[in-house]
Amino acid sequence: LSPDTVLAAFVDGARVRAAAITSLAVAIGGDALVAEVRGTLVAHPLPADDASEDDTTRALQDAYAAQERVVLTLAAALDAAPDAP
Repeated sequence: LSPDTVLAAFVDGARVRAAAITSLAVAIGGDALVAEVRGTLVAHPLPADDASEDDTTRALQDAYAAQERVVLTLAAALDAAPDAP
């Protein structure tokens, strides 16, 4: 596979992951949690379609890191829920 194909697959995966994370935020918490999640994801966008390979890689790394931080935020919200174990 070409490097462009591999990067495109990771970008698509990150796009799907961002949608799933947002859906989880809606299911887990209220408006404040959803706004925090969406704000973080918007602040660390996926690369533009016309970005260079280097810019795509950097943007993708940043977006994945932001997604990981948001997942930890969701986990903390679950742990803080009144019915958490």
